[in-house]
Amino acid sequence: MEKRCLVLDFNSGSGVVICFNRENHKLVHVKIGNGESASPGQFIIYNTEESTEQNGTLRVSNPRIVDAENEDCVRVDENGKLKISSWIAFSSNKNHLTFDRQFGYADWYGFVDCSAVRTNPSFSAYKTDITVNDLECNVNQIFKVVRVKSKIDPRSNPGEYDSLMKKMEKEEEKLLEKTNILASSSGQLNPERPSRSVDAQKTQNKIPSIHKKKSRSRSRNSKMRAKMHDSVPPFNISSGLSSMNISGPVLPIQSIFETSSFTNTSSSYPIPPPLSSLPPLPQFVVQGLVIQKEADDCFIVWLFDTKQIAYLPISTQGHVIVGTCYEFSVISKNDGYEITNVGRRLGMKPASSFEIHQTMEKIKIGITVDLCCPNTRCQIWSFYMGVPFFNSPDVEIVTMADHLDTPIGSHLRWQETLRLYLGDPRAKNMQCICQLVKQKLPQKLHNPFISDDFVSSSRYIWQIVEVCSSEQHHQIREAQLKRENLGSNAGEFEEEDEIARQKRNNRPSVHFGL
Repeated sequence: MEKRCLVLDFNSGSGVVICFNRENHKLVHVKIGNGESASPGQFIIYNTEESTEQNGTLRVSNPRIVDAENEDCVRVDENGKLKISSWIAFSSNKNHLTFDRQFGYADWYGFVDCSAVRTNPSFSAYKTDITVNDLECNVNQIFKVVRVKSKIDPRSNPGEYDSLMKKMEKEEEKLLEKTNILASSSGQLNPERPSRSVDAQKTQNKIPSIHKKKSRSRSRNSKMRAKMHDSVPPFNISSGLSSMNISGPVLPIQSIFETSSFTNTSSSYPIPPPLSSLPPLPQFVVQGLVIQKEADDCFIVWLFDTKQIAYLPISTQGHVIVGTCYEFSVISKNDGYEITNVGRRLGMKPASSFEIHQTMEKIKIGITVDLCCPNTRCQIWSFYMGVPFFNSPDVEIVTMADHLDTPIGSHLRWQETLRLYLGDPRAKNMQCICQLVKQKLPQKLHNPFISDDFVSSSRYIWQIVEVCSSEQHHQIREAQLKRENLGSNAGEFEEEDEIARQKRNNRPSVHFGL
């Protein structure tokens, strides 16, 4: 039978590959032949019937080293560190390992360390990035969560959400039963963590030996034991597993995008509530700029806080003005943000570096863009399609129009403009005029886990139409124009203008009626 394991590390001296079996959530040491090599993020495939074990290392015949596929959601960043995109879930049962959110459950990687991130207790599942923590830690600390990307809305992904929660419930019950059996057989409610030389079978048959050196998780274990000093059986798995080296749960390979037919009929603990009883999604207030009207049914709004666009339906907005900033109530969804209500009108734009230019019904903005070093994530797309990408601290990623105006000339081709600034450190902070356009873009631009360079979709993006000057020169020029227009009394005028603005914002609205 063939096994396909994720490569985590490779010792070129000994020829041993340290890999992870996603079926049973265990580390595997595989010896490969001379001249062969493997890199983190790849997969090793071997036949178990043609392998022999010596001192904990498998010697296999004719192993195959292959690259990760798209559905594996595995990549290696620019620093050579393994990054894995994974859904994780937390339990609402206080006897479960994931209840206190120091650990989370990932369907392919078992229980992972979540102590370095914070999550909202109102939500049970999240999209995250995980990476290798420590290959010598116990089975629940091989991987750790390094980034929480977004919460998972069970209404948008009911099948995948239910499948993940059911698999977590199943594995939690297995571990709870195993821990209770171990606690009963050992006669201890809080056994010390055994040394790594004691295997799982010996651990179940005798009282674990006390570890002679300090454990990396001693402080965490102390806190957990302090919470349980008055507790009685059943044994709290949150305390036990972080102090015992117990083998991980066995779980067949199944993507979280496949629905599971498993139903836990033996558990007396509650399973996730049905979708109809879930609480409404929380709303939060952000500030945004009304950019333009889209067709006849909605407006396009740029949200300053999230640096994304949102659609404002005509039925929701009441009355808004293009080119004006408002406060908006929004809810977060998997595909972006949905505006639910329009709040008060803002007298000033929230972002000081964000300049608004309005001509008729067209809105353009002045922002800072790095023209020295283009964004090369989609350089193959740029080569074939003639569409360059750049980084901006104000709106993240921008593109460039086919022809644009620059300080040295008008209607220059983007290639000519790029030659002026490429590699020049002074061009790292250029003041540019941009407009919002809808065009075909590679999905890889916003999703690094997509390996196909030409999978695309139409979406809005800011496009440079004019390069003004460096940010420093722009600020000097603005100050000079202010002095020329206001003269020596510029400070007094600015102070009076600010007072008038505050009075206008604080003035109560008056309505007249019959």
